[in-house]
This record gives sequence, structure tokens and C-alpha cells, in this order.
Amino acid sequence: MSGRARVEARIATLGELGEILGSMKTLAAVEARTLARLQTHQAGVSAVIDTASRAFWQHYGGTLLPDAGTPVTLAVGSERGFVGDFNRRVAAAVPAGAPCLTVGRRLPGRLPAGVPMVGTLDGPVVADEVEPVLTATLAAFARFIEGLGPPRITAVYQVPGGVGVRQRQIFPPSPEPPAVHGAGNPPLLNLSPGDFLRELLDYHLTAALRDVVLSSLTAENEQRTQHLDAAVRRLDERRAALRRRGQALRQEEITEEIEVILLGETALAPLHRE
Repeated sequence: MSGRARVEARIATLGELGEILGSMKTLAAVEARTLARLQTHQAGVSAVIDTASRAFWQHYGGTLLPDAGTPVTLAVGSERGFVGDFNRRVAAAVPAGAPCLTVGRRLPGRLPAGVPMVGTLDGPVVADEVEPVLTATLAAFARFIEGLGPPRITAVYQVPGGVGVRQRQIFPPSPEPPAVHGAGNPPLLNLSPGDFLRELLDYHLTAALRDVVLSSLTAENEQRTQHLDAAVRRLDERRAALRRRGQALRQEEITEEIEVILLGETALAPLHRE
């Protein structure tokens, strides 16, 4: 195979890679729109729960769980690649000493040495997988509670919009105390304050976990899109360079062909004179 043929074959291969990367970018964009809708809905749900928590805190604050319990970290990484140092940055923010539950199979290998592990769960790849991940995470925490009692959960995860890694206590909730405790009429409860609190905590934890996983998956898609954009630019630059190389090789071939023709004409010139 000539040099120009090898260059053309390489250009064709890069073209196929470009089509694959383009498809991946399209899928990431579609997923980003889906996640944006889910986050908008989740923000509304969280606002309702926060409002109920503040009202309950205002009148029944003495029955809320204290900020105590066994510390445990929920670290959320990525399940797929093309995200650069996404998992490394999450792992670097995981506090040492506290047991850690990881979401995303690429994350555990990047955790600092000595971090005790509660378990590792598959992370979501697309938005449709968020709810199964939540179910598995809640089940893992239920097992943790059976063994070690009520936890104090700190989530470590990436936040979209270029914010980076965030550490956030998601359980037990810590609503802001009211300016005037007990002001106004207490909310009407169909349950006892204790039973209502248990239900409220379940809703709060589920909503907080959903927000964490959605935020992480959105940030993951953002970083993947950025890396794919950079990869497409590098690929286009490489294809352009190869095209220039191919044109140069073609010019060399044409020059060689002309030289051969001229040499042939020179060799035949005496015969023509005869």
C-alpha cells in the first residue's frame, strides 16, 4: 500500500470515529434535556418537603432527630468513561475514617487508602436508571441502620454548572430554625408527631438522594459533552492534517509521473531522429 493510500485509509477511519463521537454527543444532549426536566420536578418536590419540615420544626422541633448518629459517606461517581477526572475529584473529597457507600463502579479504585467500605452499587447510565439506583441505595442504608443504628449521611458528589464537588449532609435534615419559635397555629396532623416525623424523614431522605444522583448524573453528562467536543475538535484537526499530507503525497506522485514521462521522452529522442 502506498503512503497516500495509507493516509486515505486513515482519513476514512477517522471519519467513522467522528460519526460515532457525533452520535454520542447527540445522545448526551438528549439525556441532558431529560435530566433538566427531572431536576425541575425534583426541585418542586424538595421545596414542598422543606416547607413541611420548617412548619414541623417550628411547632414540634423537640421531636426532631438530633444531629448525631454513625457518620457514613455516600460518594457518587460515574459508571461510564469519557468524563476525565470526574471520579478522581469525587474520591479526593471523601473524608477519611467514615464508612463509605459508593455509587458508580469506577469510583472505589480511586478512593484514598484506608477508607472503610459499606458497599458499592452500580451507578445510573441514563435518567431511567435513577429510580432503581435510589431503591438499591435505600436498601443499603437500611442494612447499615440494622447493624450500626441511625446514620449521619454526608453526600459527596459533582454539581452541574461547573460548580465542582460538593459535600452535603443529607440526613438527618437540619431545617433552619424559625425566627419566632411556635408562632402561628401548628400544622394539623393526622398522625402523632413521632409517626409524622418518621414519614417525613423517609420522604426527606428519598428526595435528598434523588437530588444527589440527578445532580451527579447531570454533571457527568456535562463533562462527557465537553470531552466529546474536545475529542471531535482534535479529530477534525487530525483529519485536516492528514488531508494536507495526502495532497502533498499526491503532488509528489504527479511529479514523479511527469518525471518518468520526461525521462521516457528523453530516451526515445535519438530513435525519433533516426
